[in-house]
Amino acid sequence: MKLVVDSNIVIAGILRDSITRKILFHPLFSFYIPDYSFIEIDRHMDELIEKSGLTKHRFHQVVDKIKENLIIIPEQEFDSKYPKAFELMCKIDEADVPFIALALSFDNDGIWSNDVHFEKQNQVRIWTTKDLIEELRELEEELHY
Repeated sequence: MKLVVDSNIVIAGILRDSITRKILFHPLFSFYIPDYSFIEIDRHMDELIEKSGLTKHRFHQVVDKIKENLIIIPEQEFDSKYPKAFELMCKIDEADVPFIALALSFDNDGIWSNDVHFEKQNQVRIWTTKDLIEELRELEEELHY
């Protein structure tokens, strides 16, 4: 399954060893993210380190490990989709435009986000963490039969 992943999902995976982090490493998924997302993460690094309770060294290890499992896409590879994405999201949340633009730029299964703003558009399927957990359960059940 190919999914664009929202920065907040990645941040949640960095902050805690949780189901979100486990999904980020699950072999069923390929996750795509705009490259600028890590600029934002770096910009808030001190705050994230404090929230996570990780040492600076461990924080960087976790970020690097998560990055290894993401396909980081430079903006110039999907910037042609910005006008359509802006049209869809400008009245909802402009911060979400890059994720919609990326999702519109290649064949994929949608965006993984728990941000309700994404649900207000109808061009890209949105998967919440709960949706992905349910999808994994269904797949596991299929594999056991």
